[in-house]
Amino acid sequence: MPVLITEVDRARLKNCLQWLPLELSRTAGINVLEQRLAVATIVAADSIPRHQVTMNSQVRIHYLETGEEIVVLLVYPPPALATDEGPRPVSVISPVGATILGTGVGDLVE
Repeated sequence: MPVLITEVDRARLKNCLQWLPLELSRTAGINVLEQRLAVATIVAADSIPRHQVTMNSQVRIHYLETGEEIVVLLVYPPPALATDEGPRPVSVISPVGATILGTGVGDLVE
């Protein structure tokens, strides 16, 4: 499954990574994000398929082991505070956020 990321998202994420405090630069989420950016196919925003996860996408995650489903909103760090309504914000520098970036509907991720 190819990882597709928009030109704008890549530029903003690379800029974001440069400004992170040193203690955050070694976390699991940052490692995953850097790996995804390294292998991603970069496309223009108007060329990315509608089903592809980009920044500010709402994503329904289905956990196969438990059957639980949650809806998240992929956000830039720091994440917005969760509310009782709407999707739960998930930062792209978290392991879950970094893993879903660039995936598509139906993709299986760990």
